[in-house]
Amino acid sequence: MDVPAMASEAGRILLEQPVVVSTALEAALRSIAEDVNHRRETPAMMQASCACVVAMMITAPHDAGVRAAAAADPKRTGLQLWSLATTGLKGCVRFAEANGSLADWDTILMLRGFLHLGVSMVLLAFIHVMVMIFVGFGFLMTFLKRYSYSAVALNFLLSALAMTVYLLVGGAIQQFLWPEDGRPPKSGKIELDLPLLIDATFCAGAAMISLGAVLGKASPGQLLWMVLLEVPIYALNQKLVFDVFKALDIGGSMSIHAFGAYFGLAVAMFVACEGSGSSHAKNGASYNSDITAMIGTIFLFIFWPSFNGALASNPDVTTEAPAQTQFFCVVNTVLSLLGACLSAFACSAAFEGKLDMVHIQNATLAGGALVIGLLAGAISTCGYVKLSPKLESCIGLRDTCGVHNLHGLPGVFGGLAAALASVLPAEKMFEDSVFWAECEEEEEAEHSTQL
Repeated sequence: MDVPAMASEAGRILLEQPVVVSTALEAALRSIAEDVNHRRETPAMMQASCACVVAMMITAPHDAGVRAAAAADPKRTGLQLWSLATTGLKGCVRFAEANGSLADWDTILMLRGFLHLGVSMVLLAFIHVMVMIFVGFGFLMTFLKRYSYSAVALNFLLSALAMTVYLLVGGAIQQFLWPEDGRPPKSGKIELDLPLLIDATFCAGAAMISLGAVLGKASPGQLLWMVLLEVPIYALNQKLVFDVFKALDIGGSMSIHAFGAYFGLAVAMFVACEGSGSSHAKNGASYNSDITAMIGTIFLFIFWPSFNGALASNPDVTTEAPAQTQFFCVVNTVLSLLGACLSAFACSAAFEGKLDMVHIQNATLAGGALVIGLLAGAISTCGYVKLSPKLESCIGLRDTCGVHNLHGLPGVFGGLAAALASVLPAEKMFEDSVFWAECEEEEEAEHSTQL
């Protein structure tokens, strides 16, 4: 099976006689899938399968039907195209394995790589977010010298509970009660996929931020009820932020960090008893608990780019630029973390005359872009030094982990920065970007071809 020759021939034919991807290719691939499922593979059918995949890849960016569908629902259109591609590739792999010789193993490995690339990348991001939730947040909360075991265990339990409840509630809201624009409501069972699982881990992250506000001040029973109440409100707030207000919030500054922080602070105002603030004898760290908390900080620092970039994908399936949005998200997150780290260390030494482990464990994780990360780290450190004591003395706000300084203030600051970025022309924001230059070159070439 000469895949390059088939691709070249299919490309030549399709450039002369373009086909409609949404009809001809789908019908062909569905027929191939039926033959593959019934194990009626033939060389001709497998060659047709490969040709259909190549045809779809070539014609999809230029097909009017695909462009119209992508404009109405880019996420769903991209998933459909990927589903059609994997259907054909499965047929190619089966034929190559059944009928190929040793010389065909390069082809088999290449096809398997294409087949599993998309799933493996999303799965890797999902695993990274899971590590953040269960290891990063869990160990970050072990800083209390008399509550370390309970903190990591409750983080484990409540994260699992939040994810489970979100799969039911969030899945029902997304698929039945309030589907995405242009998608009809589903009926029957909730369909589980990796994006929904990642959404569930994001929900667990918001719940663990709320846990930080009441850590050591609420009983396990109260915490269970807090999570059960928070998850449905989080799911509704998420739909409002993204589907109603169309907010630019890829990293979850508003929907995850600010929401989780202020929900937890509201709970803390009701459940935290008098005298349980910073002056309490047990509200402090020891040498060993600070070390274990730093483990959580390092894990969060390393995996935060995956957290922000897990579901950040290129919404425009008609462009050939490689995952621009995710690239920008990951790069900006890394720069922001570096800026926040430098700023937190500098501000901690400036305000306290020495490095404070509370500032190092938390303020180093605030961020945005490089400049925004520098500012966010300074804002977070100032919050720990100046604002937290004021809020505790004035309104009785007892914030155990300082989530207002780590998540609340940086979340609001990040939301304002995103609002500013959303009104700036994209050309000005990314004028030095290689990806943006590629898009401009493609548009100019297409325009000259039309002329």
